[in-house]
Amino acid sequence: MFNKIIRIILFKLIRPNTFKYLYLKMRGLKSQTLINTLNTSFTWPHKVSIGKNVVLESNLYFKCDGPYSEGLTIILKNNVFIGFGCEFNIRKLIEIGDNCLIGSGCKFIDMIMAQKEKI
Repeated sequence: MFNKIIRIILFKLIRPNTFKYLYLKMRGLKSQTLINTLNTSFTWPHKVSIGKNVVLESNLYFKCDGPYSEGLTIILKNNVFIGFGCEFNIRKLIEIGDNCLIGSGCKFIDMIMAQKEKI
């Protein structure tokens, strides 16, 4: 009987998505709302900040370079929607302001090209 109650609590009341969200929070994700982490990938969650009322669709990819650098790399402010299949490949910083809508399949890449010195 006790095992049945535990199974109901773990698998029906608490969604599997919640476990991944808690794991990301332990790794340093700064989020003010419970987000959909299903099929969402974070390379370094401690470099990402998510505001209030943020809706993240599935199959998102958040890649931040320099895990040991200071500060945040990806900042999503309040009331932001990010559509299916978006990619954030960021080296320095991207800040998505309040009340923004980003459509499906968008890619955000900040490339910093190293300039070669002439010899």
